[in-house]
Amino acid sequence: MHFYKNTKLFLFSGSYTLNLHAARRTLRTVLLGLLFLGLLPTTAQANSNDLDFGIDGRLRYRHSGLTDFPLDTDGFLHGQTSRGQALLRISPYLNYGENFGLKLTLQVLDGQLYGAPSDAAQQTIGGDQVLNPFVDTPYGDQLFLREAFLRYRFAFGELRFGRMLSHWGLGMVANGGDKEQYAFSDASVGDISNRVMFLTRPLAPMGGSIGKHLVLVLAGDLVEQDDLVDRKDGDKAIQAIGALAWNGDNLNAGVYVAHRRIDDHADDKTRATAVDVFAAWKHDVCPNLGFDFAFEAAMIRGETELARFEGAEYPIQLEQYGAVLRTGMTHRPIHTRLQLEAGFASGDNHTRDSTARAFKFDPGYKVGMILFEEILHRVSARTYDHATDPNLMGEPHKGVNLLPSNGSVTNTVYVHPTLTYGADQPGIDASVGFLFAYAPADLVDAYQSGLVGGYNQSAYGKRNANGVLGYEANIGLGYTLNLGKELSMRVGGQYGFFKPGDALAAAEGVEGLGNVQKWRLLADLNW
Repeated sequence: MHFYKNTKLFLFSGSYTLNLHAARRTLRTVLLGLLFLGLLPTTAQANSNDLDFGIDGRLRYRHSGLTDFPLDTDGFLHGQTSRGQALLRISPYLNYGENFGLKLTLQVLDGQLYGAPSDAAQQTIGGDQVLNPFVDTPYGDQLFLREAFLRYRFAFGELRFGRMLSHWGLGMVANGGDKEQYAFSDASVGDISNRVMFLTRPLAPMGGSIGKHLVLVLAGDLVEQDDLVDRKDGDKAIQAIGALAWNGDNLNAGVYVAHRRIDDHADDKTRATAVDVFAAWKHDVCPNLGFDFAFEAAMIRGETELARFEGAEYPIQLEQYGAVLRTGMTHRPIHTRLQLEAGFASGDNHTRDSTARAFKFDPGYKVGMILFEEILHRVSARTYDHATDPNLMGEPHKGVNLLPSNGSVTNTVYVHPTLTYGADQPGIDASVGFLFAYAPADLVDAYQSGLVGGYNQSAYGKRNANGVLGYEANIGLGYTLNLGKELSMRVGGQYGFFKPGDALAAAEGVEGLGNVQKWRLLADLNW
């Protein structure tokens, strides 16, 4: 596919979900669009060399098993030891020469197909604040339109208009939910906005390398949905974006600034600015050995009315920081890659003051298989249940909807090496990975802390729960078969083992987390 061959720059926004009625209407629209696209090659035979039309897609199936571990001081077990999930996305595209392009992406499946629910008193853990619920997902809720946009190139730039998937840098802040950045990650959710975007090479008249590779991007968004915004629920978010990027052959780097204004369904306001810098460089040490390096760092500043605490100044100030560094060596003759990743997401030891310091990676950015994706995800969702239970807490505090992590990396310093064989070719591939994670600030459970007068206390009743989060080891084996020029199939299996550290230890008399194991079977079809 050549739709994005002239630019590697993607910016962030949200994702879009349809109700069943809207989903059916959208499906009819897309099918009519596909019929229209299918007719175009026939009408353009005279200039067939200018026409590039196709349908990309992916079908993914996962069956996973998980240790049944407790989520709170009551010893409540999550109960979901086995589940099956599927993802199906279909992406027709059309390019006519260099100047015109059209792309659609319809998501048909993305959710749990079967498995025991993870719930309490018949209520799903985390309720509607979990992006991928721990229960079977109705098909109508899985169907939504991810992309539908046009692009047109002028002599001085390119204009894009419509609903767009967004991705910037490594995906730490802006993640389109379409890319697996390493062996044990499964892309999910994704950022989508209704957007007008203009790209240009401002120094092109100067010629040379700087004129060719320097790109300026300006965009305006009406956000549909992300981990903070859902427009169908009455939230309104607009953002203005400016970015300057260098898109070279071996070096890609850039900086963007995005200012977002949110007025949610309760008329609570957020005004925030994100600044993100990114660089990626690759170099051949010798013909057989390649080296690459990538870095992304972000800062978010602003204020929000989404949370409020007694005695704290209002609105709450935002001051959050995160970074990722990734480097790797690839030996081409033996198809082996060694990668080392380190990351940081700021935490918050003072969760009830007037400043929110905890940085969250985009939920689409995956690290490991168990700690963030399963343990902290489910524990934080259970915290939300307690904090919104009128029998336990009375009137919920403003901001409890932000408690579920949705698998995001937060309050963490981590190191994550992986070794992969054969991932860049058909046949057998194998991977092994290790994760060490450390919490610089306390793990704070809003409900447990409320019971002890606001002092920091974890979901397992431990005071001042910081330090080592734990150690995780993952292994995987797969086989890829090319079924044609544009079609491939992959099957495999993965296993993970997690040993908790002091930060996840339990108070005396409370059942602890214990060691956690996870396994999953994989089947993928890509075209």
